[in-house]
Amino acid sequence: MTAEDVPLSLQDKRLVVTDPGAIVAGGGAAGGIEQKMEQLIREIIMAGNVIWCIEDLHTLLGAGSTGSSIDIGKILMNYISQGYIKVIGTTTTKEYQQYIERQEAFVRRFQVVRVSELSRDSAILVLEGRAPFVESKYRVYFTYAALAACVDLTERFIKDRHLPAKAIAVMEEAAILARERAQGTTLVTREHVAEVVAEKTNVSVTSLTETEAQKLLLLDQTLHERVIGQDEAVTAIARALRRSREDVRDTTRPIASFLFMGPTGVGKTETAKAIAETYFGASDRMIRLDMSEYQDANALEKLFVLLPEAIRQMPFAIVLLDEFEKASPEVHNVFLQVLDDGRLTDSQGRTADFTNAMVIATSNAATNEIQQLYQAGRTHDDIRDQLMEDGTLQKFFKVELLNRFDHVAIFTPLEPHELFQVCELLLRKLGQQLAPKGLTLRWTTDAVVELVKQGYHPQFGARPLRRLIQNRVEDGIAELLLKGEVKRRDVIELQAGGELKIYPAERM
Repeated sequence: MTAEDVPLSLQDKRLVVTDPGAIVAGGGAAGGIEQKMEQLIREIIMAGNVIWCIEDLHTLLGAGSTGSSIDIGKILMNYISQGYIKVIGTTTTKEYQQYIERQEAFVRRFQVVRVSELSRDSAILVLEGRAPFVESKYRVYFTYAALAACVDLTERFIKDRHLPAKAIAVMEEAAILARERAQGTTLVTREHVAEVVAEKTNVSVTSLTETEAQKLLLLDQTLHERVIGQDEAVTAIARALRRSREDVRDTTRPIASFLFMGPTGVGKTETAKAIAETYFGASDRMIRLDMSEYQDANALEKLFVLLPEAIRQMPFAIVLLDEFEKASPEVHNVFLQVLDDGRLTDSQGRTADFTNAMVIATSNAATNEIQQLYQAGRTHDDIRDQLMEDGTLQKFFKVELLNRFDHVAIFTPLEPHELFQVCELLLRKLGQQLAPKGLTLRWTTDAVVELVKQGYHPQFGARPLRRLIQNRVEDGIAELLLKGEVKRRDVIELQAGGELKIYPAERM
């Protein structure tokens, strides 16, 4: 209106914005609020060229209503119907539905205009217009990259608010952060914005500033270090994640979705943890659900309570669905929507966004068939295709659910030489746990070979070996520590026969 970029009938008008709290405050005795409202309306009528904007219009409905008195909403409605005043009211969709929509007489006095969220470009323009005010307030300067990051990062990681409000909030916090860390006038950069968003969403700063391409290039290597013997599955997973990069994937769906199938103890959960650490920055960025708890009639109610709230608290994470085949068909139908639309509405009508999450389901279904096909020399892809063609997978999952996953990865039984690598990996982890105590763990090849021979079981994978190491090695070391037979800087060597030999520090 100031720039006269409005229709001719509005060019001589004045926009007056009123906070309802100023009207209601100080009402005191009965009739006080109505009296203030009448006086304000008379002033607006006398001015003649005023368009009255009332923020949070819903707060006026029912205000002042006591006994036989009428509320100020009815007073306002009377003057509007007679054409004495022109009013613009603002409210949210939720409050409109809760307070205003049911009062049909009041609604008829207004033309309802629904304002949608701004686009990315429009939001950046709003921030550019607000930047001079924020810059003078905090004595900083914003780069264009910082303003764009305010919009892009909040749009991607903050889903419970809307543009431009959430971008403006991050913009001010980034200015404060830059001001605290610098002397004199300073620039607000994309890194400042990323740090603010990271604090709000629990996403590590590196996850926001490092490109996904750089992380994904190292994904094969990282997964192979953590997951032994599943080369084809790991390669397929890395390829699927590369296809799901931000600039090429459908941003209305989860980052990626996988179904891991295979016997127990072959690395399905370990692969999920490795992906969480590599792709999301920490192995604990995982929402883990045991689907055997979602078999009964109350499964849906429980799921709608737990999962949306968990994803709102940690939107940038892996959703791990253990033993997915045990969930009820109704739960499977829910994940049809999650995998396709990237969202889930809870029992209170609030929407949880899964577009920054990765969904991984694990299953022990068709274990016997997988082992038989693997022993016959079939590859991972051949095994998957065979299970799909002969209808084995359809016994556990609907075809439309299988088609929602980006990739179905087949995990095959571990061979003895692969279990040897797993054994060394487990011993290295144990050594890392002993390092803070000042102890060093080493082992002989004969000791590892013996553990592998005793712990090898094709049907149970690495779990018998893990228990064997726990019973024979970990328990033995714990006993040595309790007896005080080892001291800092001592070396503990695992030898054949399960013997733990101690090399005192002064002899080394």
